[in-house]
Amino acid sequence: GLVWSGLVWSGLVWSGLGWSGVVGGGLGWSGVVCGHYEAMLGFYGVDLGLRVARKHLGWYMQAAGTAAAVRRAILTSTSPSQVTGLLRRAFTTNLEVVA
Repeated sequence: GLVWSGLVWSGLVWSGLGWSGVVGGGLGWSGVVCGHYEAMLGFYGVDLGLRVARKHLGWYMQAAGTAAAVRRAILTSTSPSQVTGLLRRAFTTNLEVVA
């Protein structure tokens, strides 16, 4: 968690690198966010992982300027597959808008 959040937070906020400075290796922004989310679920288990992931997903969505309704849907869902689908759509859309 600390490595991922530190990388993204420092890349987006402190260094001012923006999307392209953080996302590399062909993953795309949605791949990075979903990968981090799935890693947290794997590490903490689904029940605790859902709660732990919320703050990280909130940081990602804040940086991306994700719409409030989409943020709410993602942060209140208890279905990992629904969250992953929403994240993929949200970050693909936001990447197009921000880039």
